[in-house]
Amino acid sequence: MNPCGDRRLGSEDTRTVMQMLTARLEAIDRSQGRIEFTPDGIIIDVNDNYLDAMGYHRDEVLGRHHRCFVESAYRESDAYAEFWQSLREGEYQRGEFVRLTKDGYRRWIQANYNPIFDNDGQVWRIVKYAIDITAQKQAEQIAARAAVALDAQLTAIDRSHGRIEFNPDGVIIDVNDNYLHTMGYLRHEVLGQLHSIFVSQDESDSDQYEQFWQKLRSGQYQAGEFERYGKHGERKWIQGTYNPVKGESGEVEKIVKYATDITAEKQLLAAFAERQRLESLGGLAEGVAHEIGSPLQIALSCLEYMNQAHRRVQISRKAKQQLQVTNVVGREHSDGHRDAVCVVEAESLDIEGMLSAGEDALEAVRSIDKIVWAMKSATGDNSANTCDVKLKEVINDALTLTRSKWKEVSSPKVEVSSDAQYVCASRSHLFRVVSQMICASAESLKQVGTSSPDEGIIEVHTRQLEDNTIEIMVADNGLSADDRSRGSATYESIAEVDADSEQLAVLDEIALTSLGAEWSINDNPTGGAIAILAIPNEAG
Repeated sequence: MNPCGDRRLGSEDTRTVMQMLTARLEAIDRSQGRIEFTPDGIIIDVNDNYLDAMGYHRDEVLGRHHRCFVESAYRESDAYAEFWQSLREGEYQRGEFVRLTKDGYRRWIQANYNPIFDNDGQVWRIVKYAIDITAQKQAEQIAARAAVALDAQLTAIDRSHGRIEFNPDGVIIDVNDNYLHTMGYLRHEVLGQLHSIFVSQDESDSDQYEQFWQKLRSGQYQAGEFERYGKHGERKWIQGTYNPVKGESGEVEKIVKYATDITAEKQLLAAFAERQRLESLGGLAEGVAHEIGSPLQIALSCLEYMNQAHRRVQISRKAKQQLQVTNVVGREHSDGHRDAVCVVEAESLDIEGMLSAGEDALEAVRSIDKIVWAMKSATGDNSANTCDVKLKEVINDALTLTRSKWKEVSSPKVEVSSDAQYVCASRSHLFRVVSQMICASAESLKQVGTSSPDEGIIEVHTRQLEDNTIEIMVADNGLSADDRSRGSATYESIAEVDADSEQLAVLDEIALTSLGAEWSINDNPTGGAIAILAIPNEAG
């Protein structure tokens, strides 16, 4: 041994080293595919693993060129020629390669090509070690396709639904345009804010609200109909799902909410329910006093009842009874609550007296609303008038209610100007008047023979005048203003929407009075007519 500790290997040592190398190569041979080539690419040896992966027998590949494993397009390419030229020059190659089996199926191979040099430094042969990664690549491709499909689905949902994302503490971290539009916010106004900006103060302070977020933080999915509030305090109904998203650690990283605005549907259902309730009140027997908590409801129920009675008087000249409103009084309870009572009495009259009394009854009904509103002013109750009535929502609700009238003759268009978004008025009265105006246009189109939505025009526009008056205009290309009247085409056409068209005509006058509005109809310069409802707007 020399001073550095080196020594030459003896024959015994050489045999030991060779045995170790052989053992290692055999271990690799058992776990991987191996194939060997001459520098020109001719196959000179191959192990069973490689043969099994490619579906060949040994005698089917020995002596053949490597090109039997590659696709024809690549086989004839410059890239393939350069690949083998680099190996002949001694350059090591590794990567993932597509190769063909004996049956022509594609296999993904993770391989390395190792040039082996002789004593003169020339490439003597090329040894390739390979692992079949076809299953892995197929799984990756399936995952990639699934990711693309999922992304497409999420994009589609994003276009049709509102989406908003929160961190586990309820802080808003992302939101799409649909959700912003529904709630009336701009993006910078909500990012970084808490979810509680969308709920009432009472709800945000409640134990139920804290429990709701605790469930989300624990990963529990939440779904349902939720009452929320927009930027200007307007109440919204949202059908939403809150979806906790967990990270690799299993902890909730964010909550994604998808939402649909169902406010209009809720309002329509409430309106229909209220109408059915009032109709049931209208059927009470003669001589019964009606007591209702809301003065506006009193007026409507009395109106239903008295108007039906008036129609019966006109139709049946053999009747021996007539109904008459004798009094509308205010009443104060011991708890300070005030309401009103509509008193209806029956008297026996002759036929001529019955008809006269019927007209008197209608006049009494028309005066009910004025009395009710006076009572509301005296008691400080101004709940019927709100200054956040959204015109576009009222118009869209009216279009939904009257769809059966216009769906075959027109495709209505709505344009709400930027300065006429809200009005200070009774929403229910405004809703009914606008519904009547739309029905009148639809009936007018039917009378001139319009039979296709492409032919008939119904356009609803709003604008604000200099004195803050809000105008709602319903234009159509049906009859001219002179060819229609408030008693014919304008209101009789509403019978299919409300069972009693005369009742609606009477209620319209009450609604106009309550709104303090003026109604007019003029010729449309392009044909047809324009009905204009002018509403004084105290909020302007």
